[in-house]
Amino acid sequence: MAVSDVTGGTYCKDGLDVQQLAEHVKATGGVKGFAGGEDVSFDAVLEADCDVLIPAAALQRLPRKMPTGFAPKSSLKVQMRR
Repeated sequence: MAVSDVTGGTYCKDGLDVQQLAEHVKATGGVKGFAGGEDVSFDAVLEADCDVLIPAAALQRLPRKMPTGFAPKSSLKVQMRR
């Protein structure tokens, strides 16, 4: 599982403890530096080996061209509206 935000990304092949990650984000303001995962780039999050990718970000935050290694089995696009 991999997650990213404006501070960076975090990845753990065995999964991330979402509750601990949420507490880390609340305390630090972002996912970067989460002890339960490995710090990775935004591109590394998109290239992570996964079955489903959910790019849940404002459309202007997503790159127009996805990285070369981008190949999830499925992708769910979430469009956020204000």
